[in-house]
Amino acid sequence: WSLRDALVKAAWYLGPRLDRMGGIAVPVSADLLAAIGSVERLLAEIPDYLAADSAAIAAGLAGRFHLFDGFAAASWRGPFGQARTFLCWNQGAMVEQTARHSFLFDHYWGKRSVNVDRIRNQLEAYEYVRLASEYDAEGGAAIARSRDRLGELVAAIRAERPRKCYVLLSGPSLQSMRGHDFSDGVTLVCNNLLLDQDLLDRVRPRFVSLVDDVLHAGCIAHAGPIRAALAAALRRFPDLHLITRASHRPLYRAVLDADLHDRVIGLPVVHNLPVNLDLAARFYVKELANVLTVGLLPLATTLCDRVHLAGCDGRPPERTETLWPYDARISLEHLMFSYDKAHPALYRRDGQAYESRHAHNVADFLGYAEEAGKQFFVRTPSFIPALACRRRDS
Repeated sequence: WSLRDALVKAAWYLGPRLDRMGGIAVPVSADLLAAIGSVERLLAEIPDYLAADSAAIAAGLAGRFHLFDGFAAASWRGPFGQARTFLCWNQGAMVEQTARHSFLFDHYWGKRSVNVDRIRNQLEAYEYVRLASEYDAEGGAAIARSRDRLGELVAAIRAERPRKCYVLLSGPSLQSMRGHDFSDGVTLVCNNLLLDQDLLDRVRPRFVSLVDDVLHAGCIAHAGPIRAALAAALRRFPDLHLITRASHRPLYRAVLDADLHDRVIGLPVVHNLPVNLDLAARFYVKELANVLTVGLLPLATTLCDRVHLAGCDGRPPERTETLWPYDARISLEHLMFSYDKAHPALYRRDGQAYESRHAHNVADFLGYAEEAGKQFFVRTPSFIPALACRRRDS
């Protein structure tokens, strides 16, 4: 099942770029090769922790994977031996087998190695995304289209002269805002809020943001309902657009109908530039590792000077889980097992360290934006210090 897991992930994350890669060769032992028979047979049984849409894409790409006896020196002659990149999905086995078979070391040495070991590498999913981005045929052209489309949308919204921008997140405290009239501003939502049809009908969001490599753009079962709800929301609200990472744009387009592709806007995410408060003037966001600081706040400050936030609860001190609490009606807690099964190293990361970094990132962003004249009004309780100190009920 570990091989099946690796093939589904490679198909999902790399699938939109496989035409430029030429295919993926998979060296296995002769015994395993005989037991599997074919990639089609291997992918006929998909475990319950993987999303149905990603499994379907993997099955459709089965012919692009080539299994061969990796422990026979003759197998490496020809195309398989000319591979320029190795995906290492089991570091322990790679070290052991290259030590045992010198010809493997000869083929492996000097080539690029990408660590996609789900047991040992917390950044496994990111490594797939990064590799895929390097084979993006559209490249700058796709970014230019997203830039131009967002510029048009921002100009149209600014012309409406909204009084404020509402940024709604999926914490339980958002329930206290259910009776609020959001018609005096433009509303941004994210993540699991796509599952709350009543809320969407009331706020009629203009943008939804999804930026996570695994929970939303990944191949796990948790991501399936989010993507299905995204497709339904894009159909229901003609003015709604998805804001995501530029590297995730092909993944969402792969599972959306073609007439919805132009509603997916991919933002370039960079590490070495300052926080950006106007995406229409400078088309990038700074990597700050959370949907609030990557996908929502930069867009909110682009649209309005007054930003109201709700549902950004943070994590209560007594909570020991690695993720934030969700409103019960939109929680996918019953599918979080898929996160652990597919990406155990990431699932077991230090949640407190991540929470601390996020708190600092939020404080830095808000402070920088306030110096530029932006105002923030936090409408619901939060355990994130920078939000708690800006709490205002009205």
